Amino acid sequence: MRYESSDDYKICLTSAKCGWEGLMTKISDEYDVKDIYQESSTDPSLSYYYNRPALVNDTHGLATVLLAGTEYLKIKEFYKFIRMGQYLKMEEQKNAISN
Repeated sequence: MRYESSDDYKICLTSAKCGWEGLMTKISDEYDVKDIYQESSTDPSLSYYYNRPALVNDTHGLATVLLAGTEYLKIKEFYKFIRMGQYLKMEEQKNAISN
């Protein structure tokens, strides 16, 4: 994703935080990932799709949680770098004005 301003980063970080917090509601106090649904298979019936069993700690769900957590941490760290860059630029401008 290309960001045009720090506001774009802030919007992305806010969205990522909301998504992560929603995902965390599916993690139990024992750190089990719950409500993972089996693959859809090829069964054409809608009732099969809606009545699939919810699994705990299935690899499909675990991988998704790990990937989401990694991406959330990356955007948080990247946002810190953006903010630091803005701060350093302001400090350079202050120093240029005072000299």
